[in-house]
Amino acid sequence: AIAYAEARGEGVKGMALVMNVVINRSRKTGQSIHDVIHATGQFYTAGMTYDVSEECHEALALVMDGYDESQGALYFSAHGYPIYGEPLFQYGKHYFSK
Repeated sequence: AIAYAEARGEGVKGMALVMNVVINRSRKTGQSIHDVIHATGQFYTAGMTYDVSEECHEALALVMDGYDESQGALYFSAHGYPIYGEPLFQYGKHYFSK
C-alpha cells in the first residue's frame, strides 16, 4: 500500500522502486519493514488506507521475484534529490539517492 500511495502515477516499475527503497533501508538498519515505513518523518502516507491497483500487485510480484534496479537507493523524493545521500537516478517524477 505504501508503494501505491507514494508512486501510483509511476507505474509498475516506479512502485517496485519504492518497495526496493523500503527493503534496502530495512536491510541497512535492521528494522522491520513496518518500522521503516512508520518511522517518524519518513512516509507521510504510512497508515493511510488504499485499495491498491493491479499494477501494485504486479510490482510486488516483481520485487518478490528479485527485481531490484534501485542501485541500493535508501531515499526518494518527488521534489528533486533529497538533501541527504548520494544522488543516483531519476525515474518519472521521483529522485533516488543512497
